[in-house]
Amino acid sequence: EAGRVLDVQDACREALPLVKGLSFGSFTKGEVIPVENPEALDIVLHFSQLMEKYELLDMVVEIDVADRENVYAYVNQVQIILGNMENGDTKIRYMAEIMKTIPKEDRGTLDLSELDKPNGTVVFRYLM
Repeated sequence: EAGRVLDVQDACREALPLVKGLSFGSFTKGEVIPVENPEALDIVLHFSQLMEKYELLDMVVEIDVADRENVYAYVNQVQIILGNMENGDTKIRYMAEIMKTIPKEDRGTLDLSELDKPNGTVVFRYLM
């Protein structure tokens, strides 16, 4: 919840999302990860709480927070454009519901970045 390192393992026993975009040199068990970009860590922490809330822990494969105004998630073969995370709860809720309807073999881009705006739209584009 706070970005604290709880454990260090040589191998991963369960499927966990891959996080890209956090910059740090080292970490110590029991300490908060000393990231160079704390805003990105805040996004990851918030995102992980929303993943649990909307039961996405076994679905989200990757999250990229390298640019906090252009956050991306990747599920199966779908790139999800989240934009900034101001309305993160709404975006992740939409993502959870929509991804349940997209077959795992389908490829495309789901754009949720407009949900920040009044009358914002959700767009899914298939990749051929």
